[in-house]
Amino acid sequence: MKIILKMALSVFVLAASSAWAETIAVITPYLAQPGTQAAIEGFEASASKKGWEVNVIDTAGDVASVISRMEDSITQKVDAIVIDPPRAGALSQVTEISKTNVGRIAFVSCNPTTFARDAAILCNNGYNLDWVQVVDQFLWNPHIELVAQFTK
Repeated sequence: MKIILKMALSVFVLAASSAWAETIAVITPYLAQPGTQAAIEGFEASASKKGWEVNVIDTAGDVASVISRMEDSITQKVDAIVIDPPRAGALSQVTEISKTNVGRIAFVSCNPTTFARDAAILCNNGYNLDWVQVVDQFLWNPHIELVAQFTK
């Protein structure tokens, strides 16, 4: 359930943008999970109606290869990246992304501390934090999700 909601929140970040992306890379190590498959299929259907091209890359559970696949996608000149890191954050990913000209980043985070660190890297390298929204999706749990949009 968490992955479905996180994917839905990431889609919301892109859908709420005023300037539409045309090419979007979705890189996931979790494509084999039914919830992730359903979320991505729904996203692809919505994106198709908007004329977006979606490139889904499955790393088959290999979280470490997400970074290299992200680098591959960036060299293909994608317009937007959806990033949803683990609680440890996305230090190496945002360091690489910050060196690019990808115009839009949809960022979902389950850890405000690592999000702040990662957001500072993006902002110090030319990205603007357009907005951030706190989502309290776990009723009996103190954990929250943050959803944000960065543009360059």
